[in-house]
Amino acid sequence: MNISYNVTEEDFIQFNYFHYTNSTAGKRALTQQRFIGPITFLIMGVAFMYVTSLPKWYIAVLMLLASVIWYFYYPVYFKRLIKREVTKMLEEGKNEGLLGRHQLLMTDQGFVEVTPHERTRAKWQSIKKMEEDKEAIYLYNSSVSALILPKRELKEPEVVQQYIESRVY
Repeated sequence: MNISYNVTEEDFIQFNYFHYTNSTAGKRALTQQRFIGPITFLIMGVAFMYVTSLPKWYIAVLMLLASVIWYFYYPVYFKRLIKREVTKMLEEGKNEGLLGRHQLLMTDQGFVEVTPHERTRAKWQSIKKMEEDKEAIYLYNSSVSALILPKRELKEPEVVQQYIESRVY
């Protein structure tokens, strides 16, 4: 089976967001960051109650409101942060073969990924796991990197997924 597809900057950003929010370390960090803000606001609220002449109920309502906003807004902020940081890294250069046209030539023994800049041959055993979201299929070749197969570029994503699953697992 041979497929040809284009990997865009948005695909790469989506992969990084998907990976971070689905890895054990990423989930743990995201949960911690989501709770650190509200805890900090509540501690600050208690401190302000003792050093200001503002009514205690006013400070409590403000800090509680800030905590709720942080808790619910943080995932949106985090997605924007991932996008900004990945975009900065891509702008640093030396990304030949990462974005752009790709061709994946698949056989029973393995696959060859061809880009205008490189040709990589691997056996199916080099795929550590296969994951997917609504946008793409990710073939992890390490714990932090993967081949990105955007579903919008595949004529029959289910067929491609089944073909790969029959070789990887």
